[in-house]
Amino acid sequence: KILIVKTQSGLSYPSVRYTFDMMIQSLEKMGQGGYGGEFEFYLGGGQIDLYFYGLVNFAAFLANAMVESISNDTCDELNIQQVAGKYAISNSCGQEGWC
Repeated sequence: KILIVKTQSGLSYPSVRYTFDMMIQSLEKMGQGGYGGEFEFYLGGGQIDLYFYGLVNFAAFLANAMVESISNDTCDELNIQQVAGKYAISNSCGQEGWC
């Protein structure tokens, strides 16, 4: 299972913020033309013999995204800067609900 959120008590549920359809749409856009003209998600460059490298690249990306954001259903950036001992709501999506 992918795109699954785990609570601190161990319960699992499908992510509300990240969906399979949106992931596929984003991958298609980023893998075919990219973003801003210079950044393209590498999927093998359309060459069959390099397809494996594209799959490994996507697996590494998804693993990183699961650790940093999907497993907690949060934004993709974790900013641990504190203001007066608390996480500022202005920091990255309210800091995983810690505001």
